[in-house]
Amino acid sequence: MTEIFTAKTVEEAKSLAAAKFGKNINQIKFEIIDEGKKGFLGLGKSDAKVKATYEPAKAPAAPEPAENTAAEPVKAEEIVEKTVETVEKTAD
Repeated sequence: MTEIFTAKTVEEAKSLAAAKFGKNINQIKFEIIDEGKKGFLGLGKSDAKVKATYEPAKAPAAPEPAENTAAEPVKAEEIVEKTVETVEKTAD
């Protein structure tokens, strides 16, 4: 997003840009187009003009879905049977 801001001073123009973009001045890239002039007795006076560019941070890419590495489901009955067999063997 790029826009040109005009104010009495460069700092005021930068502040206007920050307020418009809703960001800190340090997050915006500025290019000074015209620093402005005070003039003499009001003659030759011109405002400062800056080009402000703000580029929002790009969101990281979504991670790839993981491969299905889940083990085969085991029935509770099988576990109980194996446990009982083991206990019976050790009891003998």
